Amino acid sequence: MNVAEQPERGQPNVSKSEEAGVPSLRSSVFAGVALAAVVLSACSTTGAHIVEASARADGRTLNLTVGSCNADLTAEVEESPSQVTVTVTARDDTSDDCLDGLVVHLDHPLGHRQLFDGVTGDVVSVRHADP
Repeated sequence: MNVAEQPERGQPNVSKSEEAGVPSLRSSVFAGVALAAVVLSACSTTGAHIVEASARADGRTLNLTVGSCNADLTAEVEESPSQVTVTVTARDDTSDDCLDGLVVHLDHPLGHRQLFDGVTGDVVSVRHADP
């Protein structure tokens, strides 16, 4: 019959494996959580608002200027018959005073649909190229 030994009052609760220099599951899990927190904080992502937009002559290509600086940008595009919503995510934004550019391709020409910024919810004015 195994009987767990209780540490004396004031003594740390150390397992036999820890006494032998083998880390416990608890210390391994703690180390993993700490590492994940460091990695996630180093790779922060934020929404980047659209400052300006223009459509190329084909109507399917949008050139966006967004409020981030030297960031790695990704865009999620949702299209419906009446609107297009673009949500831009910036990873590792330096928060300096500059803007980034991004090209987005639509499945269908923008035409008369409204463009919405998925971060702010605002309608974005689009400058259309001359045909």
